[in-house]
Amino acid sequence: MIKNEKIRRVAEIVKSRYGLKIRSVNMKKFKDELEIFKTIYNKTWEANWGFVPMSDAEIDAAAADLKPLINPDLVFFAEINDEPIGVVLAMPDYNEILKP
Repeated sequence: MIKNEKIRRVAEIVKSRYGLKIRSVNMKKFKDELEIFKTIYNKTWEANWGFVPMSDAEIDAAAADLKPLINPDLVFFAEINDEPIGVVLAMPDYNEILKP
């Protein structure tokens, strides 16, 4: 899917050297995926000055609101040796639809 040949080659080297795997979110296991997201989100931001970790209740409420809008093709988890290390959550700009 990567069009730039150099970027594709570097991505393949990184994947093979470090055992990196990128996978899409599994919406059938949304609750489990959400637990992974919570851990990664709070751990990633904890060293930033002024950061207050989101509680389970806060993340659960946001996830319940966003779940119907999530496009599984836009949510990815990065794993090394099957251990989650990162997450990407991209959302379309629904304001364009709701604005009128």
